[in-house]
Amino acid sequence: MTLSRRNVLRGIGGAALAAGIAQTATAWADPDDDNDNDDAPAPKKRAPSRIDPGLGTMLDYSAGVPSPAAITAAGHKGAMCYVSDQARGEEWMKAKPLSRAAADAMRAQGLLIASVWQWGGEKTADWRRGRDAGVKAARRAIALHQAAGGPDHAAIYTCIDDNPPIEVWDDCIADYLAGFEEVIGHERLGVFCSPPVIDWCLGSGLGAYFWQHDWGNDSLAVHPAAHLHQYPGDKRFVQYIDGVQCDVSSILKPDFGHW
Repeated sequence: MTLSRRNVLRGIGGAALAAGIAQTATAWADPDDDNDNDDAPAPKKRAPSRIDPGLGTMLDYSAGVPSPAAITAAGHKGAMCYVSDQARGEEWMKAKPLSRAAADAMRAQGLLIASVWQWGGEKTADWRRGRDAGVKAARRAIALHQAAGGPDHAAIYTCIDDNPPIEVWDDCIADYLAGFEEVIGHERLGVFCSPPVIDWCLGSGLGAYFWQHDWGNDSLAVHPAAHLHQYPGDKRFVQYIDGVQCDVSSILKPDFGHW
């Protein structure tokens, strides 16, 4: 993949990028790191009421599709869009899958798009079924991404929307991601996951882009390898745009596999 064509994020000054933008949340630290003071556990950190928007913000939504003009008016750079089918019981998710008309309207407005695959959730999540499910998911994600006008160089994020222990990683998640990456290629695989899963991906050489969520990460500490950071899904951070409930994510790096 040639990254030079996407090295400058639209609407961000070069001076700001050169200087870098510091995150207000603390840097990610592995909770398994040795702590010399084992006698008294550290007090639980309170999640901040505001998160630094970094290089701008991206929305993600599933119940409907806000108009591009409304997304722009709300000050966002674009959206994480689902290139996945509705699972059984998800018929209310009107934004799945991303249509060509919706993608074209966003791009005409100058908005960024990043493609996301998510099938099922919790006990029905496809990542629980290992490598074959990863291969199947990637093939379908590519087809829907292309149908929406997505270019061949853009990333597709697949979602580990949970806080799994290492045993579950070893049992199925690593194999699922390996199957997805086998089809899409290492340089295009994005992973939506918790900070520990980012660590495990890096240790296994899986994934090129990481979209961090905070299941099990109450301090909202930012992993240094994360390209995006999704705000918690509570009333402090959720926005309603054109009547559609939207989650918000900070852009942490200028290239996050978008198109």
